[in-house]
Amino acid sequence: MENYYEQYLSGFNAMIDGQQKMIQQSLEMGKLIQEAFISGEGQSKSDYSQLQSKLTKKYVDMGKIVENTTQKLFDFEEHLGSLTDAQQSMTKRLMEHGKSTQEMIFGFYEDYLDELKQKTSEESKEK
Repeated sequence: MENYYEQYLSGFNAMIDGQQKMIQQSLEMGKLIQEAFISGEGQSKSDYSQLQSKLTKKYVDMGKIVENTTQKLFDFEEHLGSLTDAQQSMTKRLMEHGKSTQEMIFGFYEDYLDELKQKTSEESKEK
C-alpha cells in the first residue's frame, strides 16, 4: 500500500513540477519581450530575428516540459491501472478461497450430519 501512495505522490508532484516549470518558462519569455521593448531591441530585422529565436527556444523548452510531464502522468495512470488489476485479481482469489472454505465447512457439516443420522438410526435399531 505504501508503494501506491508513493506512486500517487510521484504523479501529483510531476504535475506540480511541470506546471512550475511552464510558469518559469512563461516568465522568462515575458522578461525577454519586456527587455526587448525597454532596450529598443526588435526594431531592426536582425534584432527581431534574435528575439524571435530566443522566444521560439523557450516555446520548444516548454513543449519538452509538457511532454515530460504528460509522460510521467501516463506512467502514473498505467501504474494505477496495474494496481487496480492486482486488486481485482486479489479480490477474485479471496472470493475463490472463501468459496472453497465454505464448501469445506459445509462438507464437514454434511459428514457430521450423516454420521449423526447413522448413530441415531443404529441406536433406534438397538432399542
